[in-house]
Amino acid sequence: MWTTAGSVVGALALYWVSALLGRDRVIALAGRLPLVKPADIDKTERWFVRHGTKAVFFGRMTPIFRSLISLPAGVERMPLPVFTLLTTLGSLL
Repeated sequence: MWTTAGSVVGALALYWVSALLGRDRVIALAGRLPLVKPADIDKTERWFVRHGTKAVFFGRMTPIFRSLISLPAGVERMPLPVFTLLTTLGSLL
């Protein structure tokens, strides 16, 4: 229970940070990360637009990706109740 709660709280924090910063600032910050290219970010964003709900749910079960999926969800302003539900269910599993 505590692990799931921690995962959801962390995901919501990243969601709100990316929502507040906006697309351009998130891309600028992500572009500073090692091994991340702007083209990769654009590709990920297009993929998220097509598969957003599945990406959040299944992304919670994938190492590294589980944290990063909150960024496009926040930038794209995925409805918060949907994001929270999918994050909770994916983290719980």
